[in-house]
Amino acid sequence: PAGRDHGGDRPSRLWLGSIDDASDLSALSDMGITHVVTVVHGVPALFPESFAYHLIPVDDIPDQDLGSRLPGAVRFIENALATPGAGVLVHCVQGGYCVK
Repeated sequence: PAGRDHGGDRPSRLWLGSIDDASDLSALSDMGITHVVTVVHGVPALFPESFAYHLIPVDDIPDQDLGSRLPGAVRFIENALATPGAGVLVHCVQGGYCVK
């Protein structure tokens, strides 16, 4: 996944990725992910015992209206990042495409 670079030696805490990234429990744990935003229709929380989830059930196509769903996702991400050491993965199917 693509992490946001904050500069210096601070590790990234906000990541964008694909369903493949979200399916790799070991990698998520190694990256310090604690929260996952899933922007995919029909995909449940894959590891609910390991991470907090915010599900946005939309199809992974450009004409989806995400506007009405963003406030809840933003609150979820802000609350997660307010926790020291927390990391967030935001993912769709293809990775990055969903944030065009």
